[in-house]
Amino acid sequence: MRLTTPALTILTAVLIGLATFLAPAAVQAQRVEITPFAGYRSGGDFQVRGFDDLGPFVEDLDLDDAASWGLLLDLGVSRNLQLELAFSRQETDLGLDLGFLGPVESLGDVDVDVLHLGLLYQWGRGQLRPFLVGSVGATELDPVDAGFDSETRLSWGFGGGLKVMFDRHLGVRLEGRWLSTLIDENEELFCDRFGSCYSYDSAETLDQFEVRGGLVIGF
Repeated sequence: MRLTTPALTILTAVLIGLATFLAPAAVQAQRVEITPFAGYRSGGDFQVRGFDDLGPFVEDLDLDDAASWGLLLDLGVSRNLQLELAFSRQETDLGLDLGFLGPVESLGDVDVDVLHLGLLYQWGRGQLRPFLVGSVGATELDPVDAGFDSETRLSWGFGGGLKVMFDRHLGVRLEGRWLSTLIDENEELFCDRFGSCYSYDSAETLDQFEVRGGLVIGF
């Protein structure tokens, strides 16, 4: 599902609105956590179709593996359940895989931003708190080269990990998370200033995996 700029604005407002609505419950539960993190995310790839002077062709677009960073805001709904607002950015390279013709041809840098709202379930009363998390939201593929348009798509994710709390207010968080971005069929992608676009005729997903480590600051 392709999200336009107004749709993304509405989605962002809904995510923040839900978090704000449940904030009093978090305060009553006496638990708010802010976690800045750094990590590493796999790139992923998807197939596109095009047409040139030689006729139709099928090619693969690849995103390089690259470092990521972001911020998590977790609001306590109950002792074990948290509402989570998550932002993650990956600055990577978009390439055209030429297959037997040669290596990947770079099309330029691209920022991959993920904004999600999710639920986190954790257990354990001591220092060690394993958790599972699921989320949904939007992924924006934003080429740094102004010659290509940015793309915003529906995405979702699942993951799990471990919080190690030194005390009530400070700890570390380690996790792995799978992120999947929907690529609709019969649409165009990465159009340039001349109106040329990559297109695809089958629905698929851009799948990425991210490992993260962050500092938990609790209130």
